[in-house]
Amino acid sequence: MPIPPQEANLPTITAEYFVHPGDKPFTQHLEGTCFDRNGDLYFTVIGEGKVGKVDMKTGEFKFIYDDQEGRHPVSVRIHKNGKLYVSCFGEGVAAGVLVMDPDGTNVKQIIYNELIDDLIFDKDGGFYYTVCTGYHADRSGFIGYCTPSNKKHFCVIPGLRSANGIALNKAGTHLWVTEYMGGNLHRFALKPSATVEGTSSVCYQFTGMHGPDSCSIDEDENLYVAMQGQGRVLVFNPYGIPIGQILLPDREKGKNLCCSSAMVAPGKREVYITSCDDSGEGPWIFKAGSYAVGNTTMYQFT
Repeated sequence: MPIPPQEANLPTITAEYFVHPGDKPFTQHLEGTCFDRNGDLYFTVIGEGKVGKVDMKTGEFKFIYDDQEGRHPVSVRIHKNGKLYVSCFGEGVAAGVLVMDPDGTNVKQIIYNELIDDLIFDKDGGFYYTVCTGYHADRSGFIGYCTPSNKKHFCVIPGLRSANGIALNKAGTHLWVTEYMGGNLHRFALKPSATVEGTSSVCYQFTGMHGPDSCSIDEDENLYVAMQGQGRVLVFNPYGIPIGQILLPDREKGKNLCCSSAMVAPGKREVYITSCDDSGEGPWIFKAGSYAVGNTTMYQFT
């Protein structure tokens, strides 16, 4: 898999293999990483409908939730009340957002009928989420917002082609959004009422097959964007300018290309990246150095 010419000279490092949480089938597509207060890592297994947890002291993992309702968990975020909020990619009413205890019990669905890929909390405990529908000729994807009470949700940014990754800056004043089918990195300014001010930018247009997937920031507000189908993570500064990239091992052999998420560990200069592989490697979580320590003030970590 070649690197696009405009990114070939970026500072580059290669990640290392860290945890292999499962068997080898290609259906086991890992995504949705998030750290809890103890520093342990949650993730999803999309093809199997599972939510897993890695003990970062031992490297051991276990599955805390096994979906039996066709909901297909995609990402995990942790509310300041300790609850897990899990976005789901199921069909019909099974799509939406689940809320559960950290051990995977007491599951409740709070949003239905929306194909939600990712979400991020604001300082009030509400959350923005991405609806990953649409393609080049269909702008049905959008960014929604759910109020802190979980009783009301509404569209705040319409007209996107498969909205995918989402990150909020530390001040809570703008959103980063990746548009998977459009190949764009968006920056949207926000009002206190969770609406868009109207000032927005397409900061970057990606090149190559597939597109930008999940994204997150570090303490210096550098943005890490997983590149689905390319086996790498692009790193941007707070102005949306690329400053580096992280390659997954053996990508030049066509392995580990399904790169889906990257999250920097709170208080550490370590980024953990999920991927899967259709050439026999199976699913992996990878580890690499990050540009800054992980953000300890982000609301999914509090």
